[in-house]
Amino acid sequence: SFLEVTASCRFGFVALTGNWPRIASRRALGVHGDHDCRDDGGAALLQAWTALQLLWFGVPAAAYLSDPFYKTDAAHVVLGIALSAAFPLSWHLAVVAIPAPRFVASLTGSSRETLLAVHKSVARSAVRWAVVHAVGEIAYVAAKDRRAFGLGPYRFLYWAGAATFATLVVHAAVAGFRHTLFSPPSKPQRFASVHAALAAVVLALATCHWWPFAIFLCPAVAVAAAALALDRGRVDATDAGGLALAVAVLATVTGFGGVWKAREVVLRDHAWLPYAPYVFPPLALVAGYALAVPAASIVTLCASSRSSSSSARAAGVDPRTEGSSSYARLVTSSSP
Repeated sequence: SFLEVTASCRFGFVALTGNWPRIASRRALGVHGDHDCRDDGGAALLQAWTALQLLWFGVPAAAYLSDPFYKTDAAHVVLGIALSAAFPLSWHLAVVAIPAPRFVASLTGSSRETLLAVHKSVARSAVRWAVVHAVGEIAYVAAKDRRAFGLGPYRFLYWAGAATFATLVVHAAVAGFRHTLFSPPSKPQRFASVHAALAAVVLALATCHWWPFAIFLCPAVAVAAAALALDRGRVDATDAGGLALAVAVLATVTGFGGVWKAREVVLRDHAWLPYAPYVFPPLALVAGYALAVPAASIVTLCASSRSSSSSARAAGVDPRTEGSSSYARLVTSSSP
């Protein structure tokens, strides 16, 4: 069975050793023909990502399709493929959820344009995996369990998945037709707002559909919090970007862990709250973000203070006496 699954994926593995990942990476970065890639890091990242997604799909598919349950009939084979597609889909959504602010480009040694190009390429791949996962699940439900979309706490799992896929389709359509839907001069701002709002809805629904997916989103929450803190503090990302991100990660995990512990207590002591499990995953991410923003802001505030002190010393002014000197000058200039 393992050899059968491997043979079904032979095109992907053969292509992995050939030239198409390099060509795909060049096209994703906006490079065509024989021109060199503008950023070799982006091309290498996409090639590595191609290898990883083949493994994420191939290994679970081999495990599922070698199980007798998934050999029962065609519907169960489709179910095994759909479940296997959920693995690369989860990683794609987790990566594509990470914002691409300039401080991340500085930390990774690449340009923001390269990060955006990689973001778009991973997003397109995420949509393809989502189609495989959702269509396969719907086909299995239609063939074997038509009562899946009923009422009840457990059935809400299916509704959350269907809503996630529907919102993702809308999200992808808005991104694909952004040049038509959002005309200048307000196009960048309006598209960014709609894009972010739809992405938040997709990710929140995805955490309701599969609760552990909330853990995958902690890096994205930390990056978003650090980016907001750096923008508010107006400090150089090269000075405080790395530390702000590290503090934001710790704060995100702390806030997330606190809510997850509360979830454990509620589910243990209050079993009469049937829909409570669906509330805690997005709530944990909100708590992590709410804690990460002020934590990262403290870092940017300290960096801004150090920068001001350094500028004052470079100008020949002692920062400890700058305030009193300014007051003395003000009093002198105001005297008759």
